[in-house]
This record gives sequence, structure tokens and C-alpha cells, in this order.
Amino acid sequence: MSTLLFMLLVGGCTVAAFHYWEELTADGDPEWLRKLVFWTLKGIVAPTVLWMFFNLGVFTRLPALWPGLPQIQAASGNWLGTYLLLTVTAALVILSFWTAVTFVWMAATIGIQTSQRRDYGMFFAFWSLLLVPVGTWLVFKNGLSQLGVAVCFWLLPVVHFTVHDCKPRHVRPMYSRAVARLKLGNYSEAEMAIIGELEKCQDDFEGWMMLAELYAKHFRDLPQADQVLRDLCAQPATTAFQASIALNRLADWHLNPGNDPESACQALVLLCERLPGTHFARMAQQRISQMPVTRKDLIEQREKKSLRLPALRFGTEGDSEKDSKSRLSRQDAMTVLNEQLVKLRTDPNNVAARERYATMLAEELGKVDLAIEQIELLLAMPDQPEKKIAEWLGLMAVWHLNHRNDSAAARPLLKRLILEHPQSAQAFAAQRRLKLLEFDERPKQQEPG
Repeated sequence: MSTLLFMLLVGGCTVAAFHYWEELTADGDPEWLRKLVFWTLKGIVAPTVLWMFFNLGVFTRLPALWPGLPQIQAASGNWLGTYLLLTVTAALVILSFWTAVTFVWMAATIGIQTSQRRDYGMFFAFWSLLLVPVGTWLVFKNGLSQLGVAVCFWLLPVVHFTVHDCKPRHVRPMYSRAVARLKLGNYSEAEMAIIGELEKCQDDFEGWMMLAELYAKHFRDLPQADQVLRDLCAQPATTAFQASIALNRLADWHLNPGNDPESACQALVLLCERLPGTHFARMAQQRISQMPVTRKDLIEQREKKSLRLPALRFGTEGDSEKDSKSRLSRQDAMTVLNEQLVKLRTDPNNVAARERYATMLAEELGKVDLAIEQIELLLAMPDQPEKKIAEWLGLMAVWHLNHRNDSAAARPLLKRLILEHPQSAQAFAAQRRLKLLEFDERPKQQEPG
């Protein structure tokens, strides 16, 4: 076999060995590249250096490893070229034996780790019967220097077709059985079905969320659901988006059905600590600022969802009598007002408290100017929902009309509401109110001056 052909064969087998080493070890061993470099230095570089050292002929008591090299050195004064050529040939032989040993190791590793041992054995026997005679002929014809190449030819197809059998297969969990049990109300069986699927894929985000929701909503075990999601967020594989979903969902469960705003706030604080400076953290901080502080505040917030806002009524006599009956006494109104004021001193960005504070000032105490100042502070806060902005604009317009009888001040607010939030319920009510105002002003415009 010519030197060039031998070089091409050894080079191809070596590249294949590097490739299959990565295929076999990269997923399960983060230090696979370091180990490959160390194995290469130990199996190729070190033997080549030793070969060169023993064949220099410097030490007479150390025999040369290549027969005939001493005679070449004695016969020719310029023997360096011959020495380098022999060194290249020896390095190729060493490289071929290193590659062969590498393929032997990979084939043995696959045979030990594969889950399809019977198929592997049959495949190994097939290629052995097919290629061992070829390798034997190659060694017999060209000598033992070709043994490494022969072993590579024998084991390369075995490794190529079986290397993926010993790698872990990522099986996607199927939760259809668990969903069916949930619909039938068999929550214990659903729990076992979810856990069974998670055993197949322990880092599946969807499965852990289903399990936590089962604990929170059906078993009423919020501490267990809390622990599941905290452990999930602590996993390195959990992304920022997934952590945001999990902790916001946990806050929702602590509010309903838990009625525990303090624990809900703690879940959002954990989100801020895990993802500082991100959009998820800013949204969590905004939600914390709008969250009720105590269980009592949460219950009051649920009972007073309506601000009697978007109707934008004229305030007829029947409505006035109804409103007067529903108003609080001055003492009760001052009590509620002071409670909201304490919240605002603690957190000036508490939207719900400032909204409630403004409503009490205008509708219970008649201090419309102060109430409008509070609403303007709300409108100046960044990142407020459009629905809330529309409500606040309509609320100021109602106060101008019903409490101050000032249509001139209310008209720009109504027009702004229609222009900036045309699809809101308040905008449709504002259009109707503007038409009624124009209708009321027509007779005054037609009177002779």
C-alpha cells in the first residue's frame, strides 16, 4: 500500500473517531472535549516523541526501534531527511493503532450501555463476518503495520449504525390520561397519571404546572403547590418566561382560592429576585403595587368592583335618592378614607388605594377638586391599562357634571375619552352624553339676545 493511500485512510478513520467520540459522550459528559484531548496526547503524541527519541542514536545503549536506521546513519552523513520520513511513517502507524483502540473502546461502550443488546449483538456479528476476512487479508498482504487500519474498517460501521442506541431518548410526556381523569373528577388517579409521565421526563414544565394546579385547585393544598413551583423555578432548565408564568400563576392561586395576598406578594417578590431588571420583574413590581395588603382589603376590593362609572348618567331624582340611601355616614366615610390614606403613605403607587381614596373624596365628602387631583396622579402613572384610563377619564367627567354642574370642564374630558379609547364602554356612554349636552344647549342658543 502506498504511503499516500495509507495516509488518506488513517486520516479518514481518525476524523471519524473524533466525530463518533463526540456523538457518544457529548450529551452525558460536559468534559468530553478535555478527555478527548488528553487521550489524543497520551495515545499519539507521547508514543511519537518516544519513537523519535529512541531512534536518534544518541545513546548507544538504547537500541533503535526501527531496524536498519543505524546502518543508514553510518552509511550517510546526511541522514536527517530519511529520519524525518521514517518518523512520519511511524506517526501514521501510531495514529492508526490509536484510532483502532478508540473504536474498540467505543464499540465496547455501546455494547454495555445500549438498551437493544440483542440487536447490537446481531449487528456486530454481521459486520464481523463481512469485514474480518477483509482485514485479515489486508494484514497478511501488507504486514502488521496495517492492523490498525484493518480494525478501524471492521468496527467503523458497527459504531456508525449503533452509536444512537445508547443515547437517552427524549420521550415527550402524554397527559391525555390525566386530563381524562380530571374531567371525571378522579383527582387521585389524575395525580398518579401526571407523576407517572413526569418520571419519564423529569424536567417537563407542563407536567409540573398541571401537578401544582391539581394541588392548588382540587386538593386545596396551596403549600404543596407553592413548593412544587418554587422547586420548578429553581431548576437550571427553567427559562425566564416559564418562571414568570409559574410564579404569576402561584400568586393567582394564593389570591383565589387562598385569599392570602401576603403569600401572593411573596411569590411575585421571588420573581423579581430571580429575574432582576427584566420586563417580567417590572410587571411583577407593578402588580405588587396594585395588590391589596391584607385579607380584609382583598375582600373589600372584590365587593366593590363597580365604581358606578361607565353609565355617565344625568343624575335624575330617582338616582339621587338611590345614591343618598347607599352613601356611608360621614364617620364611616372618614374611617375608610383614613385607611386608604395609610396605604398611600406606605406605598404611593398603590393604584387601588388611590382610586378608592379619590372616589370617597368626591362621592362621600363632596371634595371634587381633591378627587380630580388624585385621578390625575393615576393618569400620570406609567404602564396603566387602557381600560383603567378610560374609566378614570369618565369618572372625572361624571364628577364635573353631577357634582359641579360644569359641562364646560366635562366636555374636553368626554371628547378625549372618545378620541383615545373609541372602543371602550365609557366612550359609547360619552358619545351619548355629548349629544344630550348639545341638545340641552340648543334652546339657549336660539333665544334672542
